[in-house]
Amino acid sequence: MATQLKKPILLLERIIDIASNDGDTILDPFCGSGTTLVAGKLNNRKVIGIDKSDEAISLTKSRLDNPIKSESNLLKKGK
Repeated sequence: MATQLKKPILLLERIIDIASNDGDTILDPFCGSGTTLVAGKLNNRKVIGIDKSDEAISLTKSRLDNPIKSESNLLKKGK
């Protein structure tokens, strides 16, 4: 059984900022809840997400309609 990893949106934003330019397209072929796509949208990137779960696609669509940058408890503890 696969383990689900939660990725801090701030980390993903930084990676996207370093690895791409404004207007580039970000592809997440296993988008799950869409955190990578939200980070891409917040960084002015076009986004494409793929997932086999209808629930994941629905959640991702709703998050992309209203992208919110949440705080990371992991990063808070690291500071």
